[in-house]
Amino acid sequence: MDAWRLGGYYNYVIADKMNAQRSATLVQTMGVKDMSPIDLRKFMAGKSVNVHPYINSADEGIEGTSSVKDFETFLQMIHLYFTQPRKDESLFQSYVVSEKASIQNLKENPFNYFSDTLSKIMYKGNPWAAGLPKPADYDQLNLNRSFAIYKEIFGNAYGMHFTFVGNIDVNKMKPLIEMYLGSLPASPKENKFTDVGLRPVKGVVEATINKGLAQQSLVNVVFNGEVPYSIDGKMELQALMDVMNIKIIEKLREEMSGIYGGGMRGSLTKRPYNNYSINISFPCGPENVEKLTTALFALIKEAREKGIDQKDLDKIKETLKKQDEEQMKQNNHWLLGLSRAFIENDDPVSILEYPKKVNAITVQELQQLANKYFDMNNYVKAVLKPGQ
Repeated sequence: MDAWRLGGYYNYVIADKMNAQRSATLVQTMGVKDMSPIDLRKFMAGKSVNVHPYINSADEGIEGTSSVKDFETFLQMIHLYFTQPRKDESLFQSYVVSEKASIQNLKENPFNYFSDTLSKIMYKGNPWAAGLPKPADYDQLNLNRSFAIYKEIFGNAYGMHFTFVGNIDVNKMKPLIEMYLGSLPASPKENKFTDVGLRPVKGVVEATINKGLAQQSLVNVVFNGEVPYSIDGKMELQALMDVMNIKIIEKLREEMSGIYGGGMRGSLTKRPYNNYSINISFPCGPENVEKLTTALFALIKEAREKGIDQKDLDKIKETLKKQDEEQMKQNNHWLLGLSRAFIENDDPVSILEYPKKVNAITVQELQQLANKYFDMNNYVKAVLKPGQ
C-alpha cells in the first residue's frame, strides 16, 4: 500500500528543515497511541505488518505491507499513525545522541566526505541541498516543533490517494477501509509542493577532493539539465544508461582492467521542476584516474557522434523485457506502476504496454538522447584522491 499526496518539507522555511525532514522518522522512533516501539514489537509478534510514514522534499504519505490475515491490524496501524502519534522525550533524546555519533563516524569515511563535498560544490553550498548533516545540526531538532509539523501534515488526510495491490477480496476489504480510512480526519485544503529554487551549478566544473590515507580514488561525473518529464522518457533514458553500461564494462573493466565496480545511472524527475540527472561513478586506483576518465569521455563522444550499436540495443531490449516479465509477477511492481500513474497523471495502461514501447526504441533515438543528455558544456567532474 502507498498513500500519497503533494506536500513535503520544502513547504517549510529553512529554519524548520531538520524538524520537517526528521518528523516522520522521529514518530517511528517514539511509537503510536500508548505503545512505545518495544510495545509495538511485542504487539506485532506473529503478525506481518509494516507501516512507515514519510515526508519527502515535494510529497508525503504512508506506505506499508501486510499479510492477508493481518489486513485489519494493518489498517489500524495506518489509522494510528495519522491520528495518534506518540511523543516521548527520552526516546527523542536517545535518537539525537545516536544520530550525532553516527554522523561523526560517517564523516570520517573518505567516500562519504567526498559525496558531501560534491553536493556542496554542485549546489554552491545551498542549505536545501542533500548532504551529510553536521552533529551540531541535530541541536536544531526540537521535539515540540517536529511533532507539531508531523501532526500538521498527518492530522489532515485530505487528498491522500491510497493504492492497494495484492491478494485482495474487495468485499472483505471495503468495510474495513470504510471504518479505518473513511474515518480519518480530512478538511479541504490545498495540497501543494514548493520549489525552493535549488538548482545545480551550470557550466563545466572540475574538482579534486583529497581525503583518506588508502590508495583509492573515486571518479564521479554528473550531467544534469531541464527536460520535459514523461513516462516514455524515463524508459528511453534507462535504455541509454543500460547500453552505456555495456560499453563501460567492456572498455574500462574488461579491456583496461581499471575498475571493479561502478557505472552509469540516470533519472527523470517531475518535481519540484522537470529535470534529468545522469550520475557516472567508478572506484579505481589513483594512478588510473586520468586514463580511465579519458576512456569514459571517449565512450560518451562515440555515443554522441557515431551512435549506439544495434547489437547492444537488441541485448538491452531483451534484458528489459525479461526484467519486466519477472516484475509483473511482483506486487511491488504493480504498486509502483499504479501509484505513479496517479501521481504523475500517466495512463496506467502504459504498465501493460512496456514491452511494445521497448521494442520501438531505435538506435537513432538513443543517439539523439546521447546528444541531449550528455551536454559537454554542462557537467561536474569530481575525483577523490588520497590525502588529509
